[in-house]
Amino acid sequence: MRLSIGDQLELYGKIIDGCLSDHKGIVTKAPVDATDYVVIHLEHGYTPGESEKQWRCFVLFDDSTYKRTTAALEQFRDSDSLNPEIQALFLGNTTTTQVTELPHNFFTTASTSLNDSQLQAIQLAATHRLSLIQGPPGTGKTTTSAQLVQKLRLLFGQMVMVCAPSNTAVDTLAARIAATGLTVIRFVSKRRDPDTDPFRHLRYEEKIKNHRNLRPGTRSMNRVLPNGASSSLRDLRSDRRRLCDMRRRRLAGCQGPTLQIRLIDEATQGTEPELLIPMMRGIERLILVGDHRQLGPVVLC
Repeated sequence: MRLSIGDQLELYGKIIDGCLSDHKGIVTKAPVDATDYVVIHLEHGYTPGESEKQWRCFVLFDDSTYKRTTAALEQFRDSDSLNPEIQALFLGNTTTTQVTELPHNFFTTASTSLNDSQLQAIQLAATHRLSLIQGPPGTGKTTTSAQLVQKLRLLFGQMVMVCAPSNTAVDTLAARIAATGLTVIRFVSKRRDPDTDPFRHLRYEEKIKNHRNLRPGTRSMNRVLPNGASSSLRDLRSDRRRLCDMRRRRLAGCQGPTLQIRLIDEATQGTEPELLIPMMRGIERLILVGDHRQLGPVVLC
């Protein structure tokens, strides 16, 4: 079996007195071939002693995605968990669509590189609760999505959640959004090695570190971050607190503020139940971006 970064392992080590030492950990470096070594980060920072030998290793099944998918399917049955209009459209039922009126200067700051079809996609996504942006490779879906997120942020004054079935898709879109001038806070798993992450400058921790590393006398509450997004340290911490508070409320099953605008990139790479995970709880506007003729979802059996 081939190990990958993020795999959960359970290790048993035999101590001199014959007892077994049981520890769980996560793979932080996967072996390249049979002669390479593997690095495992054990829980609670545990370091094996010299008396622990004859290690046996077992790969644990990570059921996090399965549990989240099951919970999303159960919530989908509850009409209170999803906007009624979006739910009706997903189920193929007839519903009255509410169209948001746009200000007359909505496209005054739009990028001149956008063509007519891209501008139309942004307009439809900004005026409807549920929209689908589809196009073959090279048609500028990522550029359109980045411009759309910027417009939605300015139009509604709310944070926008962007997600995708793969880290690569999120990284690419996050970099494009940051280039528009918006502040991007990239959430990644702790299993992802920051030293090998080319987009680590978008992480909250890295942005705080960059601010603190400024020379004395050059710190400003309107710090220009390395990605070109102008933001203040106060705003970063405020956004972080809001996002963490939303997450705590969601895990506790409490009502409260949520990210009401959500965009799912490369949506066709995820199965329908998986796409329900970011759609639950408080969503008011959903944009799906992808191409059904490209790579489909990967289902492990």
